[in-house]
Amino acid sequence: MSWIYYILSPLERLPIRWRLSLSFALVMSVLFSILGITVYSLLESSSLRAIDSSLKNTAHTLSKKQFLRSQTNRQTNIEDFLFRKLGVQSVRLYAVHVDTKKSTPRIRTKNVRVKVDSTDRTIKRARLGRSTWETFVNDEGKAHRQITMPIMNRGRFTEELIKIATPLADHFTSLTRLRTILYVSFPVALFLAILLGYFFTALSFRSVREITKEAATIHFDRMQGRLPLPVAKDELYSLTETFNALLGRLEESIIRQKRFTGDVSHELRTSLAVLRGEAQLALRRERPAEEYKEALVSILDESVHMSGIVEDLLLLSRAQSKSVAMSWERVDTPDFLFELESMVKSEFKNRKISLTYEMDIPDHFYAAKSYLLLSLKNILINAAKHTKDRKEVLIRGYMEDEQVHFAIRDYGEGIPAESIPHIFESFYRADTARNRKEGGAGIGLSLAQALIGLHQGEIDVESKVGEGSKFTVSIPESPQGLPQELTRSMNRGPV
Repeated sequence: MSWIYYILSPLERLPIRWRLSLSFALVMSVLFSILGITVYSLLESSSLRAIDSSLKNTAHTLSKKQFLRSQTNRQTNIEDFLFRKLGVQSVRLYAVHVDTKKSTPRIRTKNVRVKVDSTDRTIKRARLGRSTWETFVNDEGKAHRQITMPIMNRGRFTEELIKIATPLADHFTSLTRLRTILYVSFPVALFLAILLGYFFTALSFRSVREITKEAATIHFDRMQGRLPLPVAKDELYSLTETFNALLGRLEESIIRQKRFTGDVSHELRTSLAVLRGEAQLALRRERPAEEYKEALVSILDESVHMSGIVEDLLLLSRAQSKSVAMSWERVDTPDFLFELESMVKSEFKNRKISLTYEMDIPDHFYAAKSYLLLSLKNILINAAKHTKDRKEVLIRGYMEDEQVHFAIRDYGEGIPAESIPHIFESFYRADTARNRKEGGAGIGLSLAQALIGLHQGEIDVESKVGEGSKFTVSIPESPQGLPQELTRSMNRGPV
């Protein structure tokens, strides 16, 4: 089939409008050719059937015994019978009554254009009571159609034949006229098909031109524009809807990016302002050593805070782009919980909040330990910051659907429903008690979600205002991408 592509390859340089119109014309030409051949064949066969039917009926009438007896004179002209009584004026017939023993005509038309001589095949078929059809060209070069019918008497051949013939000139004339019509109409129809294909293709692409024009006006600073939807709900309509949805997601991403840039600038600018203020204040005049020490401590604290923000941002960026190398390892559950408690102990102690465990998971599981610890730590500290009335945070571990779940429950002020979809955005803070007074840069939850995503897991949030919140971390029991040695040890059980 490669030769077809080689032949059609020049069409790739044409505009799509012309390619579609030529394709439409090609299809129409094939259909028109099939239709023309079919009509020609049907006309040819129907015309021959009509001629054969006329010849057969005439021969059958002439072969009747009473008719032959009425023709006492062998030179009787039977043309009046053919043209008046049988009503065959539309077809020129020639008839002859032949005695095979004498090979002489007994009754015939005035102008005999019948093939009188009979072949052995014709005689054999006549003895079996069968008629013979022939198409021949006479001495004048004109084609004729002839039937040779045996005359039977009580089922026996009488050695007599009726031969009826008619010229095929009118038949061939009709076919010639039809061929001429087809030859003339084919290029005209092909030309019209190309024009109509071009017209309808241009009409169909009007929506595409409008969409292209509108798409050219959409840029980074004007993402609120949307493409016009076509009237017909077809594939182009679905494509435009999908593209508009894509523009919506891009606009949302750009808004988040701008907000993220602004929040980062604000956080770093605040810390830099503190650093510069402390330094300027310390250098304004000579001070005691203790005051210099306090200024340096403040500068160090702000530096540590800035370093934490930058490191968290760097890790968040790498996690969201999935460029973090996951170091899967076998994690012992008791040791893991001990390390997690150690990481949040000081925060919980300062806030006088207790951490309660309910664990129903195996003694070990597989994860990137440091990243999972960091994720749960951020969620626990977030829960501790917003626990007010009931000084308790509950962490419950359980297995379900081949996944390890850590459900962290706090009893704080809760999160408004409209804020839940945004709490994992960087630097986002709901307009409740969860605000800047509680400290933090607002990266913890977004970083936790990104790291859990690297574990092929997810974080689910349930919250009601005034009743607290529950964050459920779920990771697969056997994540994809585990090293073979860890997979083998997991299949063997504890090692």
